[in-house]
Amino acid sequence: MGSVSPVLASYCVVTDGKISTENYREVAIATFKYMSMLRPSDLSPSYQKETSSLSNIRFRFSEKQPPDDYAIWVADKLSWPVPRDLVIKAPQVISEWDTEGTAQGVALRTLEGLSVRNSRIVLMAKKEEFQKLLGTREWETEPWYGTQYRVERLDDAFLREVRRSLLPVCGFECHALTGRRPQHN
Repeated sequence: MGSVSPVLASYCVVTDGKISTENYREVAIATFKYMSMLRPSDLSPSYQKETSSLSNIRFRFSEKQPPDDYAIWVADKLSWPVPRDLVIKAPQVISEWDTEGTAQGVALRTLEGLSVRNSRIVLMAKKEEFQKLLGTREWETEPWYGTQYRVERLDDAFLREVRRSLLPVCGFECHALTGRRPQHN
């Protein structure tokens, strides 16, 4: 089997339009705590089965969408690498683990790679909001669309703050004190 490239997309929408250093840092720390809580678990097939069952119920009883939105959504999903008879279901229903445990192993390896050491945080806002947050700085311009952006390393103070918020066990960043998965019913 090939290598696994861990990717995590976490979107946080600030509805009141206010961005502050504390907000995005708190969200990032909560995300790392959640991943640390999952890391020492075995991602039990019983949890996956329950999640699959719930997503299947949500799919079966989903509300109708406006036809134009639905047509656009289906057209987009036709590019997914799934059998044609699953084009509508696959994007919405979570599968159970395969009996060989291959998917579970890939998920566990991916989870191991998701850490603060190899992460990137993306902030998007109006220029004025960034200037209030970070001050006036030099920006690069993306050539195709002319979008301005900056790339900065996560500062050492933030990395220390994240590591301090996690309980180290057996050399891993794992099991946040405030988060525990419930036992299976």
